[in-house]
Amino acid sequence: TPIPSLLRGTLREYQHIGLDWLVTMYEKDLNGILADEMGLGKTIMTIALLAHLACEKGVWGPHLIIVPTSVMLNWELELKRWCPGLKVLVYFGTPKERKLKRQGWSRPNFFNVCVTSYQLALQDQAAFRRKKWEYMILDEAQHIKNFRSQRWQTLLNFNAKHRLLLTGLSCFILVLILRYSSAK
Repeated sequence: TPIPSLLRGTLREYQHIGLDWLVTMYEKDLNGILADEMGLGKTIMTIALLAHLACEKGVWGPHLIIVPTSVMLNWELELKRWCPGLKVLVYFGTPKERKLKRQGWSRPNFFNVCVTSYQLALQDQAAFRRKKWEYMILDEAQHIKNFRSQRWQTLLNFNAKHRLLLTGLSCFILVLILRYSSAK
C-alpha cells in the first residue's frame, strides 16, 4: 500500500505492514480487531487507513472514533499532526454545546472524523444512530468488557459500514480468556 499523500510523518515498517492489513480488511469488506502492545502506533495506523481511504478511494468519511475520555485530546492532536487534511469534530461539552456541534453535521463534508467518548456516544446515541458512518473505530475496546453488555449492543446499532476495534494485546487476550471461561 502506498503511503497516502495526506499523511505527514513516516511510518515504521511494522506500522506500514499494519496499514496493509487494514487496507486488505477494508477491501474485503471485513471488520477487524487491531490488537497490539501499547505504544506501537495503533492510532497512527488507523489515521493512515483514514488517509488512504480519502486519497486512494475518495472515501472521506464520516468516520466515528469512540475513545475513553482520557484519550480524546490525544486523538485530536494525533489527527491534526499526522493528517491535517482531515476535518476533525471533537464531540464533547455540555448537552447544549453538543447540540450546537450537531447542527449542520448532516451536510456533506461538515467533518471527516468525529472523535467522542464512550460515555457521550451512549448519552447521545439517538443522534449517533441516525448518522451513516463509513468507519466506527472503538479505541481501547477492552472497556466494553462484555460483548453481551448494553454498551456493546447500543454501539452495534450505530449505522456503520465498517468497524474496527483497537486494543492492547494483553488486554485483548484477557478479554478472550474471560469470555471463554464464562462461556463454559
